[in-house]
Amino acid sequence: MFKKMKFAPKTRDEMIHAQNALFKLGYRWSGCGQNIAYSNQNFLYTNEFGTITHGDDAEYFNRREGVEVILVTVHTLEEVIKPETVELNGKTYLKTDLEAALEKLKPVEE
Repeated sequence: MFKKMKFAPKTRDEMIHAQNALFKLGYRWSGCGQNIAYSNQNFLYTNEFGTITHGDDAEYFNRREGVEVILVTVHTLEEVIKPETVELNGKTYLKTDLEAALEKLKPVEE
């Protein structure tokens, strides 16, 4: 499941996003679990045991075993779903709010 990988982020934000992506895959820091750490480092590494490590030596990065990965940002489109509304006495209400309010009322017995 876990892989040896190496990553050279271009920015601090990339380092943070990469860590979050790794956390979602189950990777963790040995000392601080799945909390963002070492965001000022130049390189990030993972091993086959699911542990994340870091470094700032470019020569070591180049020699290090593992698949070099990059951060890919994906944008998607989602449909905007508007809530149902009901018009009552010239005013518009959310259907769910109106239903909740009606649940609180007791019917008049005839």
